[in-house]
Amino acid sequence: KNIDSEKGALISGKKTNNLLKAIARGGSIIFIGSIIGKFFRFIFSVCLIRVLGASLYGLYSIGISVIDIVTNIGLLGDGKGFIRFAASFYHDRDIPRLKGMMQVYIFICLLLSFIISIALFLGAGYLSLRLFHNLALTGVLKIFALSFPFYIFSLIVIPVGYAFQRMQYKVIIQELTQPIINIIAVIIIFILGGRLYGAAAGFFISSVFAAVLGFYFLKKIYLENTSGEKCIFEIKKLISYSLPLLGIIFCYYLLFRLDRIM
Repeated sequence: KNIDSEKGALISGKKTNNLLKAIARGGSIIFIGSIIGKFFRFIFSVCLIRVLGASLYGLYSIGISVIDIVTNIGLLGDGKGFIRFAASFYHDRDIPRLKGMMQVYIFICLLLSFIISIALFLGAGYLSLRLFHNLALTGVLKIFALSFPFYIFSLIVIPVGYAFQRMQYKVIIQELTQPIINIIAVIIIFILGGRLYGAAAGFFISSVFAAVLGFYFLKKIYLENTSGEKCIFEIKKLISYSLPLLGIIFCYYLLFRLDRIM
């Protein structure tokens, strides 16, 4: 009995050490990636201000702030509900529920992204006039609205990666691919003579590229961690857990971005 208990303690200790190493490694990846991403965004912002000027850059910032706010809806509260359940199913090797949770989450996010995209595109003129009092913002909001489904699809891989301990996907998608492609696209468009709409088009192009890469990562995770078993969908659990978080996170981002959009 003592030998069995020692073996159990040893196995438990190894699992704990492996978990701590995974957490440390993932935290380091995210930290370094965030620094790199902030550097690219800083360079991008400086370039936009110098080319567009304060007035047009302000319109671009409003468009980005609107996207940041509605992104939390499109990802169902930053995907924290998905991470909560998918990580548990992944640990328990509950493949049917894991498959079902992935499919449900991706479907809900894409559905929400298309609904928000259509609403934002159709309501761009009204929002520009009634809320922001500047009709020049209409075209910018429409371009961002068209970009939104691609942008959300590229970000879906982040909570999915967290659930499967693939922290590097966030860095590759959000901190490297999207900002680098955005900078390159905007520089080319500026050389060709584009200005405000060109900056918004750069966001569209980078979102499309990031979405393609995100699809590759999602497919890779799905094929590596699922089998031919029938799915079990836990829709009620996901929605009931995510909605309160969604409300809290939405209010937080709304307050955080209120100074930019008003």
